[in-house]
Amino acid sequence: MLPKSIMKVSILMTTYNKNEMLPNVLYSIIRQNPPFPYEICIIDDCSDIDPEPIIRKFAPNTIYKRLEKHVGFMYAGNNYLDLISKNTDVVVLQSCDVIHVQNNTIEELCKFVREKTISLAEVIDIPININLYQNFDIEIKEILSNWNKYITTIAQKANRERSNTQIDKIEYPLWTKYSGKNYPGWLFFLGAIKREDLEKIEYDKNSCDAVIAPKMKSLNFKAEYPEVKGIHQRHPKTIYYCPIVKECEYDCGRRQGKCQK
Repeated sequence: MLPKSIMKVSILMTTYNKNEMLPNVLYSIIRQNPPFPYEICIIDDCSDIDPEPIIRKFAPNTIYKRLEKHVGFMYAGNNYLDLISKNTDVVVLQSCDVIHVQNNTIEELCKFVREKTISLAEVIDIPININLYQNFDIEIKEILSNWNKYITTIAQKANRERSNTQIDKIEYPLWTKYSGKNYPGWLFFLGAIKREDLEKIEYDKNSCDAVIAPKMKSLNFKAEYPEVKGIHQRHPKTIYYCPIVKECEYDCGRRQGKCQK
């Protein structure tokens, strides 16, 4: 990796009707002070209510773009490369509802990125107070004290209540764990990749994880798993309609008829 003194990082996310979750996420980012410059870039996929006022309140310098019409997350991210700075070296890709747990998350994620090597945080899905940012340190400390329970005891209960799914053609129970070591899919709930690699996998043409993850594996990418944690703020699940589901060569829940228009 480049020396920290000359590395530039862009944190990218797409949002759609998740305004109430943005304060926790943005607060968890801006409280960090990595030893290199970084920028936050957000694309709004034409939410019903424009999230820009919330974004400006918590992260005033965010590079922001609102799409003129809703296109779906598999396409909204295609605009990323137009937003980020020309001198960006590493890109942190994340969901707009994922909270950075540690105050060195950005630095640790980027530390492990190399050519054709991505880094992925361990991300769990749990209910979260939408005002967690107001008492961040205390509430995060409590969550961390129960972390292993979330991915063991609670996961076992969730496994009994939820069906399995296929992730990169591997059967996997829908537990509370969404990303990390021993998770079969490379999903960018919170992860990092070199900018050049993002261009190589043609992220600007199709940013859907169902396409990107197997494409990286076919190109012999590797994944590193630093001691970094993230929290996906639980919300009702919807598999959004994909306009190319019938033509796409990659199998996913949308092809199985689970998507909604």
